Formats: sequence, structure tokens, C-alpha cells
Amino acid sequence: MLLIHGGAYTHGSLRSHGLLAVARAANERGELLLAGAFTEPADGAALVFKANGRAVAERFAASDPYVKEGLVKHWRVRTEP
Repeated sequence: MLLIHGGAYTHGSLRSHGLLAVARAANERGELLLAGAFTEPADGAALVFKANGRAVAERFAASDPYVKEGLVKHWRVRTEP
């Protein structure tokens, strides 16, 4: 399961918006396997989840401070068979 969303990221902004805490919690639950921001251009990020469906990634996006505060305008979940 892959969640891709658009937005500019910096290390300080991740901490101040609480995204690191949300990501750590998802990782501790065994849901979030890997996450990283895109570079050149720094216009988004990809997050990889262990899940049997879209719900885990969608729930993460719904709780993502960047999404909640409107800094991320769009996101999508991509599943692989």
C-alpha cells in the first residue's frame, strides 16, 4: 500500500505540524514501513504501509496534520496486487 501526497516539506515543518508523531505511532503499530519526501522538486512524499486494504493509508491521511491543515491539497492511495 502506498500513499502519495503533494506538498513542500522541511524537517522543521514536519516537527512543528506533528507529522513525525503521527508517523511514529503508525510505525509502532506495524502499519507504516517506510516514508520519505521527494527531492528535486521537493513537492511531495511517499509512504509505504503494510495493510490488506486501503483503510490504513486513508486513515493515516485523514490524521495527517498536513492534510488537516490544508497544506497538502491532494493525496492518493496506490495499491499493488
